[in-house]
Amino acid sequence: MAKINLKIRNSNWETVAFLLIYDFLKTTGRLFIRSELMRMENLDKAVNWLQHLNHKKYPQHPEETLQRTIQNLRDKGYIIFHGQGEYELTDSGIEECKRVAYELNVQVADIDETIQMVKEEYNTETIEKAREIIGKLSPEEIENVLKKLKSQL
Repeated sequence: MAKINLKIRNSNWETVAFLLIYDFLKTTGRLFIRSELMRMENLDKAVNWLQHLNHKKYPQHPEETLQRTIQNLRDKGYIIFHGQGEYELTDSGIEECKRVAYELNVQVADIDETIQMVKEEYNTETIEKAREIIGKLSPEEIENVLKKLKSQL
């Protein structure tokens, strides 16, 4: 599993919440329902994202933590709570949701492109071998690979 060294928000949980809400933004617009957000597949997705984001530990109670995060986003003005489990993204919530999704997608694309470039540069055939090579590179060597990649775009 690729690790993403990215701190999009001050909290990994806020990043994950915005990513989950982004799925609703694409399908239902501004509104989402708590019970839909808290579905088991979304909680599994949240835990998976946390692992990618190098979260410090495996969450013991993901549903409670996600609910608390949603309340924090409400307190920050990104979400409006209408009652009966119904929430709505504010304009700033929509913008932040899109920004987080975009930045994370860009970072994931960079990881995939970097792996592909390492495969070509070091003449490896598998992604696993490329990841192994990347893991052994110094920060300066990784920076050089990224510069080379960007120059080819």
